Amino acid sequence: MEEVLFPRLPDFAEVICGDGSEVFAAPKNEQAAGGVELSFRAADGWLQVVVAGGRAGVRFIRLRWNIELPAECLVCGDAWERTYGDVSWRHPDPGTLMPWYFVAFHEGLFLGFGVRVRPAAFAAWQCDPRGITLWLDLRCGTEPLMLGRRELAAATLTGIAIRTDKPATRHVQEFCRTMCGDPLLPEFPVYGFNNWYYAYGKSSSAQLKKDADLLSSLTRGLLNRPFLVIDDGWERNRGMGPWEQTADGYADLGELAAAIRADGLRPGIWFRPLKTANPPEKYRSLRDPMYLDPSLPEVLEWVRNDMARLAGAGYELIKHDFSTFDIFGQWGFEMRGFPASGNWTFRKNDRSSAEIVLDFYRALLEGAGTAMILGCNIIGHLGAGLVHVVRSGDDTSGRVWERTRKMGVNTLAFRLAQHRTFFDVDPDCVGVTECVPWQFNRQWARLVAESGTTLFASVLPGISSAQELEEMRALFRTAASGGSRVEPLDWMESPAPARWLIADREERFDWYGAQGTEPEWLLPSQ
Repeated sequence: MEEVLFPRLPDFAEVICGDGSEVFAAPKNEQAAGGVELSFRAADGWLQVVVAGGRAGVRFIRLRWNIELPAECLVCGDAWERTYGDVSWRHPDPGTLMPWYFVAFHEGLFLGFGVRVRPAAFAAWQCDPRGITLWLDLRCGTEPLMLGRRELAAATLTGIAIRTDKPATRHVQEFCRTMCGDPLLPEFPVYGFNNWYYAYGKSSSAQLKKDADLLSSLTRGLLNRPFLVIDDGWERNRGMGPWEQTADGYADLGELAAAIRADGLRPGIWFRPLKTANPPEKYRSLRDPMYLDPSLPEVLEWVRNDMARLAGAGYELIKHDFSTFDIFGQWGFEMRGFPASGNWTFRKNDRSSAEIVLDFYRALLEGAGTAMILGCNIIGHLGAGLVHVVRSGDDTSGRVWERTRKMGVNTLAFRLAQHRTFFDVDPDCVGVTECVPWQFNRQWARLVAESGTTLFASVLPGISSAQELEEMRALFRTAASGGSRVEPLDWMESPAPARWLIADREERFDWYGAQGTEPEWLLPSQ
């Protein structure tokens, strides 16, 4: 039996204004106090939060529901951008913010609380023994949002309670589906090579030709052709634009794409849209002038043109990277509260940070035309419906297995529910090098392939045995077809589940081997 918990008005509502004052609003459908108008609109199991006015601007809205969770329940939330091996089921911690949505489970009771994708505010939940709290961050950078005469639908909320005999995995996926009714999905399973985890930026046209030859041989006869993605290192100015000149050792952009296509592959390419050499001063971020400010229409046109240039050169998949860090100056694991910290604002400060990020993603999508978009280091709840594929976790590795186990297995388990509901999930690469034992990579690649999520491999040519190449060939065959249904079974006990249901059959994976794991302080960054 399913019970819809919203549209239920909050038991308590508070608006924190730009001057630090707190407006306590009675939770009724129309409320005006301190120059702030807060209203709630209920329809079809959703509750929309609308704000207007505020002479000193608005920073946060805090909403509270006195809904007691079961005392022994476990909860699991999402992350602001990628995961970092840090998502898990745990007992409620009142001091922990859970971005976008969270679910709870105990003895056949499933609860879910979340916001519809692409809200105008950053949203995070807290839960404690007496109820749940939602925080909506409406700031522009870290400064208050001045709404003027504008009315803003900050977020649309949903909550469900289900008595069930099914595993929580099924309900988390369905709950994600309710939060996103319009995902932008690839028309076919995405798989192939990405050269980063063996080349680490040191490549050339000649090396890419070796990659293309190997990938072609491993996927011969498959109608769904794979991608060969050229990652960081192809650009003239390492790690930054302008995104039109290639580095020494590379043909020009159009010739590179044509050469990949001539081998029967789909061309893909990486770029970093908000970092370029010597941009006009007026386009630079006030937080850090090394980066472009996406609040400006001129910058949106700039990145739109960069996307169009890469798509026009023949790239069918464009991977854009680093934008959350370049906008907010923090990685996800550093965001103890909300993404923006310090003291800064955008140059054009008439919209919330969430609205500015949304307009940035829309500009990239417009520029891409028919090319597919893979977003890395993006805010997934804002990107849903605006990107085809999302890199869901931090980097795996071609140098040490332990990093792939920590980052890859965790994000596949805990963000699998977002696959084909928000976008296609990319849990990151299989780094096939002499540094990582094939016994681990074989298992990791098989799990990704069977899950139907995006399978990319970075394969150092010349190191794999004939048996290993044959196994890779079978793995790509599975990935090209979309795999089968996969569920983590022990994800409530482990951040890196070892027991998985694959096509209704339980299988176990050995992520550790006889020697166990390396201490984290010994691990390389990638």
